[in-house]
Amino acid sequence: MTCQEPVMMHTTGHSRSRRDYVIEEELAVSPLDTELGLPIENPPTVSERDQAAPSLAEALDRGLLPDYETSIALEATL
Repeated sequence: MTCQEPVMMHTTGHSRSRRDYVIEEELAVSPLDTELGLPIENPPTVSERDQAAPSLAEALDRGLLPDYETSIALEATL
């Protein structure tokens, strides 16, 4: 594997699988969303991607995040 072939590593228990990284499939929520409850004392410098990311509530409202059953089904394909 070279640097030009990015992959996502998925860990499930003790096993690992890999598949090609597809940027369009990447989902993000703002790490500064207070609903997440992350222990952030001083606001960090965040990337443009994170600045543009929706809050958890916005992502849920827009249907951007899969439900539990879909997540399990996707995980099973890895």
